[in-house]
Amino acid sequence: MAAPTAHAVHIIQNKSTVHIGDTTRIDKTSKKDIKTNSFAIAGLVASSVGLLCLFLFPPAAFLLMTGGVVFSALSFKQIKKRNEKGLGLATTGLIIGGAGIVLTILAIALLFTILSGWN
Repeated sequence: MAAPTAHAVHIIQNKSTVHIGDTTRIDKTSKKDIKTNSFAIAGLVASSVGLLCLFLFPPAAFLLMTGGVVFSALSFKQIKKRNEKGLGLATTGLIIGGAGIVLTILAIALLFTILSGWN
């Protein structure tokens, strides 16, 4: 019985096909190789930090959360286009940022109301 040729032997691991003895290698991206979208991470971090500093300095919180919403919104398109992870991070950043913007506007309005001596 003759030994199989190099093209006939296949090793299948982690959704990758490797032809032994051949320079051709076909790799499909496995779940481990997919990276998390950086804009999704930046959006979540900016929104979270903005929420933390909401009561310390509302204008800075407003800017941080606006940036978080922008980064999170941009990451949705990138995640779909590049087939990356981070959809949950982007969604959470968008929700925290959006809610934080509303809270910031209310906090600034309350601050001006208190400082103006509302009667």
